[in-house]
Amino acid sequence: GIQGFHTFAAIGGYELSRGAIRAVQREFWMQKMRPGMRVVALCPGWHFLSLLDCKAMGRLGVSCVLPWGTHIPRFTKSFLDAVRTLRPDYLLTMPPMLYAMLRECERVQVDPRRVFASVRYVSAVGEPVTAGLRSRLREQLALEDFFERGGSSDGLWGGGGGSFHRGHHVFAGYF
Repeated sequence: GIQGFHTFAAIGGYELSRGAIRAVQREFWMQKMRPGMRVVALCPGWHFLSLLDCKAMGRLGVSCVLPWGTHIPRFTKSFLDAVRTLRPDYLLTMPPMLYAMLRECERVQVDPRRVFASVRYVSAVGEPVTAGLRSRLREQLALEDFFERGGSSDGLWGGGGGSFHRGHHVFAGYF
C-alpha cells in the first residue's frame, strides 16, 4: 500500500450475517433493486464484494444470474448475450466492462438500446462516474437510472450513491 505496508480487510461472521451484508442490502434498496427483479451480475468471482452482493440479493428476493467469467474483455460477447437472452431488469457491473459491452455493440452495429431493452437500472462499482457520464449512459442505454457504488478501496466500505446522486452514503451504524 501507499503507507509502506499491505492493507487488507478481515471478514468474519459479523460482516457476513449483520454488518456488511446489511449495508449492501440497504445500498441495493437505495438503488431501486426490489424483490422479484431479475438481476444479471457481472461480478468477479475472486472479489469479496461478489459474495456480499450474492448474499444480499438472495435476502432481497431477487432472481440473480451470474454469467461465467469475470470483467475482462474476452467475456464481453458472452455478457452481452446473457443480457440479450435473460432480459434482466437490473445490471450490476463495473464501468470498464460496461464500456467494453458498448464497444462490442458498436463493432457488430447493433443499437445498445435493443440489447439493453429490458434493463431499467445499472449499478457500477470500481471506478468513479461523473454526472455527465451518468447522463450519457442513461441516454445511451435508455435507463431509468444509473448508480455508482463504492468499496473498501474507496474508503467507502458499504457506501454507494442513491437516486439523488449527491455523493456516496456510508452506513455509520454498521461501520
